[in-house]
Amino acid sequence: MKKLTSLAAALTILAAASANAQSATTTQNTGTDPMTGQTVTTDSATTAPTMDGAVIDPQSGRTGATMVPPARGDDRLYAREHSYKQGPVSGAGIGFLVGGGLTNFTASAARDATEMGAGWDARLIFGTRSLIGLEAAYVGSVNDINAAGLSGDTKLIGTGVQGLARLNLTTTAWQPYLLGGAGWKHYALAGERFNVSNVRNDDSVVEIPMGLGLAFHNKGLMFDVRGTYNYALNSNLFNEPNPGVDGPGDLHNWGARASLGFEI
Repeated sequence: MKKLTSLAAALTILAAASANAQSATTTQNTGTDPMTGQTVTTDSATTAPTMDGAVIDPQSGRTGATMVPPARGDDRLYAREHSYKQGPVSGAGIGFLVGGGLTNFTASAARDATEMGAGWDARLIFGTRSLIGLEAAYVGSVNDINAAGLSGDTKLIGTGVQGLARLNLTTTAWQPYLLGGAGWKHYALAGERFNVSNVRNDDSVVEIPMGLGLAFHNKGLMFDVRGTYNYALNSNLFNEPNPGVDGPGDLHNWGARASLGFEI
C-alpha cells in the first residue's frame, strides 16, 4: 500500500512539472563537413518561457524569472525623471517672463546728465525649446536727470516695445543664447516744475537691441538673466546741433536684467 501511495505522489509531481516547466527542445541542423565532404547532422537546444514566466537553461537546468522592461509611455518614474526631455506641451515652447534690473546711457552727455536707473520688461517668447526663437517685449526705464535750467527731482521715463530673434545655443535645461532685433522707445520728463534747459520734454528713438543671456527651465518654470546694448537712432533729447548724427547726447544705453516666468 505504501508503495502505491509513493508511486501516486511521484506521478503527481511529474505531472505538475510537465505543466509548468519548459524542457529544452532539440533542433537538428544538417551541413557538409568542408574537410571530408560528408554530411554531418548536429543538435542544438533552445528554450522558451514556461507558463509561469520562468525560463529553463538547457545546459544547467536552472530556471530564472524573465525581466520585461516597463513601457516608457506608461512608466511614471521614467516620465518624471525625463520630464524635460519630453518637452513642454506646446512642442517648441512658449514662455512668459517679467523682470527688472539696471540701465544707464553710454554717450557722454546723456550719461553725465543722468544717474544709473532701473529697467523692467515683460516678454513673450516663442521657441524656448528650439534653436531659433522669437521675442516680443514691453520695456521700460527710469533715470534721475539733472541739467542746468531743469528743476530738481526730475525723472526721465522711457517706455517702448521690442521684437527680437533669439539663437538658443542648446535645447537643454541650461540654455545660453544670443539675441538681436529692433525696437521703438519714447522718453519723457516727469516731475519737472520748470524746464529752461537744453533738454527737450520728450523724444522718440528707434533702437537696435543686441545681447546675450542664459535661461534655465525646470518643470514649467523659467529663470533668465541677460545683458543688452541698445543702439539708439535719431536721438534729439538734448537738442544737439546735428540730430541724427552720433554725438554725446545720444540715448544709446545698456541694460542688465533678471527675469522669472513660466513655460507651456
